[in-house]
This record gives sequence, structure tokens and C-alpha cells, in this order.
Amino acid sequence: MFRLWRISFICCLLIQAHCVSSARSKGAVLRLAKGALNDAVSGQMKGKTSQNNLKVPSGNGGLLNGLLGEGGLLGILGNGGILNTVQGITGLRIIDLTLPQVSLRLLPGIGVHLNLYTKVAINGNSLLGFLDILVEVNITARTRLTQETTGVPRLVIEDCNALLGGINIRLLRGLLSGILDGLVRNLLQGILPGVLCPVLTVVLDLTNGLLLSVNSIVPLGLVGSIQYTVSSLPIITGQFIELDLNTVVSQLGGGLIDYPLGHVQQITLPPMKEASESQLGLSANFLSSVLTALQKEGLMDLEITNGDIPGIPPLTTTFIGGIIPKVAAMYKEERPLVMKISVSKAPMVKLENKRGIVKMFVKTEVLVSNVEGSLTPLCVLGVDAQLEAKFSVGGDKLKISMSVDSIHLSLTSSSVGRFEVSTLEGLVGNIFTLAFLPSINTIVGNGIPLPNLMNIDFNDAEVDIFDELVVLNS
Repeated sequence: MFRLWRISFICCLLIQAHCVSSARSKGAVLRLAKGALNDAVSGQMKGKTSQNNLKVPSGNGGLLNGLLGEGGLLGILGNGGILNTVQGITGLRIIDLTLPQVSLRLLPGIGVHLNLYTKVAINGNSLLGFLDILVEVNITARTRLTQETTGVPRLVIEDCNALLGGINIRLLRGLLSGILDGLVRNLLQGILPGVLCPVLTVVLDLTNGLLLSVNSIVPLGLVGSIQYTVSSLPIITGQFIELDLNTVVSQLGGGLIDYPLGHVQQITLPPMKEASESQLGLSANFLSSVLTALQKEGLMDLEITNGDIPGIPPLTTTFIGGIIPKVAAMYKEERPLVMKISVSKAPMVKLENKRGIVKMFVKTEVLVSNVEGSLTPLCVLGVDAQLEAKFSVGGDKLKISMSVDSIHLSLTSSSVGRFEVSTLEGLVGNIFTLAFLPSINTIVGNGIPLPNLMNIDFNDAEVDIFDELVVLNS
């Protein structure tokens, strides 16, 4: 009994391991160069400070004023704080903060080294007159990359140091006392490094907020949604952070689109191009699942009648009768035809070096429209279509354009007996080129929403195709 339980337990572990491995191999990979991370955090910092005027008395606004100002970390210095005991200094407050300069350095396998440089202008009153202090602050911290239970990557501070690069003390009226100067300098050197490290929490929160943005649900038109989630702890090298993404495609009713069975892919991004700051790889499995969502909603289906599409030969029993004599024998009077085209199986995306292929099985029903409005089945054609796919980016979406590479016809059923189906290849080819493909391209041309991370703009991205992977370099 124990042996049976042990075997079952091991099997469960193997199944779980397979699922985890499959999840990592079936979706997308996002790679961020250190420059992209640094620019994103600096941009966020600049945006936050521009929304809140820094040149105001402390406590009245500003990203860092609220943290450093009156009632904050520097509140301990004045109005009853520590500096009140030094030569009668009172009313000490922050009046200005220089826009912080942020730089990041990736620590391979560990996390990120953060550096923040700013200048803090402080003033107050002393017995000798109005006191003006300018302090240069350089704060550094080492952070470790962790992963929350929800899968979201998160940076956590391990150690922090603050260095005061320069302290300029000036008395606007009267002479500066050497004793006062020394006391203030010593006090700031002793206190500020300890109380300024929490400033990095602001930067870290911005960075973590940017990392959090990758876990998102984006609409797939009106048919469903795509959920991007980080599947494992990101990989950190000296040059970039790499995140494996699970991609879940859901239909509007909540049903999930499964990846093709037995079609496991290992995603390995190629080396980043020298000018690239971000790189996104989308697997063939993921692209197949998105097309399948469109197919299941019937958006790839099409119905055409005689005269609907310019350039297509007449869709009548007379025209078809000229190709299939049995039709001419059955319908002496010309009747219009109706063709119902549907993609009856899930499309399959195949990516090879510099080439994208979409394979579809298309069912084409040919029906005769009777005088009273009823439809009589004539035949059903099966079309194995291989379409060439071109990829581009626009509006933060991956857009697809398809053209016919090859089609192969088969006769699924017929009310007029067997006939040589190859005689209809020209007509079917015209219908595919002039009717079916424009309809398909309108649907897939709307684009596949890309993951939103750090507001990366992929609109000017170079698109490359590798084995089982479309890669965007931005």
C-alpha cells in the first residue's frame, strides 16, 4: 500500500513538473536591457516630481517633500526636534529638492544596485539670523529580486548607505559662527545618512510598480482577453533582466484556449541587437491560440453569393455546370449559388527562420439557392490552406497579414456524385484571394495586444522570425 502511495506521489510530482516546464515553454519572453530599466525609472521619477511642485514649503506637496519635509524624516530636526537644541535653531524646513538623478546597475543573479543623487535645500532661524543649508546626498542600496506568491517579481532592499557629498551652510544676515557651522555639519553627518535611506523606498516602489505592470489582462477585441503573467523568477545578467511570461487566452464566455497538444516549444531569445533596449519573443503556440480564439467565435467564417465580390467568376449553376456536367444536367435553369466558408479546425502557426506560416483547414459548402429561398446542398469541399504570414507592429499590437502560399482541395461530400475536384482549383483560388483572405486580414489585422511593461513602445520595433518565435527588438 505504501509503495503504491509513493508511486502515485512521484507521478503527481512529475505531472506538476511537466506542467511548470510547459508553462515556461509556451508563451512569451520579455528581456529588458539595463538602459531601458534605468530610463523607465528615471522617467517615472521625473513624471512624479513634475506633477508635484518641489519648490514649495515642506509638507505642501512634492514626491520627496512629503517624505523628507515637515512631519516627515526631517521633521525631527526642527520645531521642537533635535536641532532646536543647537544654538537655538528653529523652523528648520525643506524649501527645495533638486530632481533626483537615478542610476541602476544589474547584479547578475541577485538584483539591482540603485544609486540616487539629489540636493536638499533647508532653511531655518537661529539666534544669529536666517540659516540657509544646502546638502548634497548620494544614496546607494543593493536590492534582491524576489517573487511574490502571485508571481509578481519584487525588489527588496538588503542594505543602504547615504553619503553627504557636500554641506554648504550660510547665514543670510550676520557672520556665521564657526562653532555653529561645526555643530550643524556634525549633526547632519550623524543624522541624515540614517534618515535618508527611506528615500530609496520611493524609487524602489516606482521600480516595483513597473515590474508589476507586466501582470495584466488586455482585451482581445470583443472576443475575449489575453492574460500575461510572470511564470518564474526573472533571470538577471549584467546586461538585462529576462522574464518568462505565461500567456492565457480566454474567450468572452470564460473558456480557455488550450495550446496545441503535443506541440511543446522551448523559447530561447537570440542575442539582443546592439541598439535594442527591450526584446519580446512570442511563441508560435501563443499566436496559434489567439487565432484559435478568433476561429471559435466564428470571425473567420464567410458567406458569399453571386455578385458579392468583384473579380470572382459567376457563382451560378450554369458556371459550375460548365465544370461539373452533372450539375448542368440537374439544373436546366440557371440558379445562383451560396458559398459558406468556415475554418472548422484550430489554425496552426508555424515559424521558421525568417518565415511565418499559418495552416488552416477550411470547409467550403456550395449550395443552390432555390426560388422559394431554400438552399440545396451541392457539395462540400475541404481546403487545406497554407498561408504565408507577415508580422508588423502598430498601436502596441502585433499585426498579421496573410497571403496564399498553397491550397489543396478534397471532396468531403457531394449530392451530384464523385467528380474531379481539381477542376475547381481555379475558382477556389480566386475566392481565397479575393474574398476569404481580405476578410481574414481584416480580423487579424486588428492586432494582438502586447504586454504592457514600463510603457515600452514597440511601434518602431524590428520584427524577426526565428524557429517557433517572433521576436520584436525595440
